[in-house]
Amino acid sequence: MEITLDQEFNAAKALNYSAFSDCVQPSDDQHFLDIVEKERTSALPWRGQFSPQLIEYLLAKHCKEGDYIFDPFCGSGTVLREAARGGFNSLGMDVNPAAICLAKVSELLGVEPECRQLLVDCARKFCRNLQLISSGDQGIILVEQAVRVLFDAELNEKERVLLEGSLLFLFSNGNSVSGTKLSKGIERYLNVVFDFYAPKCLISARLGDARSVDIPPNTFDYLVTSPPYINVFNYHQNYRPVIEALGHEPLSAARSEIGANRKFRQNRYMTVVQYCMDMAQFFIEASRVLKEQAKITIVLGRESNVRSVSFKNGELISAVACQGMGYDLIEWNERKFTNRFGESIFEDVLTMTPQQFSLDKAVEIGRAVGAQALKNALKYCPAERREEISEAICSANKILPSPVIRDAAND
Repeated sequence: MEITLDQEFNAAKALNYSAFSDCVQPSDDQHFLDIVEKERTSALPWRGQFSPQLIEYLLAKHCKEGDYIFDPFCGSGTVLREAARGGFNSLGMDVNPAAICLAKVSELLGVEPECRQLLVDCARKFCRNLQLISSGDQGIILVEQAVRVLFDAELNEKERVLLEGSLLFLFSNGNSVSGTKLSKGIERYLNVVFDFYAPKCLISARLGDARSVDIPPNTFDYLVTSPPYINVFNYHQNYRPVIEALGHEPLSAARSEIGANRKFRQNRYMTVVQYCMDMAQFFIEASRVLKEQAKITIVLGRESNVRSVSFKNGELISAVACQGMGYDLIEWNERKFTNRFGESIFEDVLTMTPQQFSLDKAVEIGRAVGAQALKNALKYCPAERREEISEAICSANKILPSPVIRDAAND
């Protein structure tokens, strides 16, 4: 079962050199990485999102005045809001329409105070109109009813961004909401949206694939992101009832979601190979849109589990980007925190500078790393998983990267 997918690249050595126990460096700023004194949470809910204070720290450490920040897996826009708070211009992208509906709300941080009040009045009027159509003892409002009220209103672009975001905030992942909760809910939302004013910042969020960015070369000064992990959330399920009612097609993005656990249902371990190939494509595009010697910081959960078998995300990324594609690893830190269930969570924070590299060769390096990671897993996996992992290794040459969404911003 020899891995011979790229004769010029030794995936086994690359993974060995990328062992986090040998690469992680102590940090003088560990209290900032671990957020010992937690003061803020993310403004708009999104599964697996950044802590605002972590981004605040990373931007202060790696950026200077006038820098242009990029987050290609932006989720609900934490990086955009923290960039604006620090006085930086920023662009966020995501393949998920729900993410962009929320992230675009951050564009409103630069709205002038007099226009801001008009937006607040618009949201409150929308809330009153929803209450008028509520029915039953609990005053229930269905998603479809709320969206119909929105579509019937004559709105400018900023008003539409604000109200679409409010629907996600109010309905979350449900199909209905109680009319009695609307007034408090809309006020909480407005307090979140307009919690500070950033008049001099260019803030933009748009639908797009991190592996095919419709942006000129050498544009950004810093890239900071938390890409998807292997076999984690199906992000297209976030806010799905509202998003579908608004006319978006979240399932069209599902095929392009990197690492999603809905892929390869016949053999989940094939996701490991595709994940590495997809991330290799991302690193190619990152090197294109970043300025020379610009930095890229990747924040990753320490481990992903596929059918009871663990894979270390940071080691996969390091093997692909640094050992395979020549990215220069500046530092590899870890951060730890306790989640709401009382569990200790470890994350890897890798900061690198990119290098130009061949796309085709990068994809094959990703394939080789993924296949080798599966081969390594045979040494520690439960006995009942060995056959399935072996089958995934044998199929590695047939696996293709996830479909790339191109020119999504213009769709």
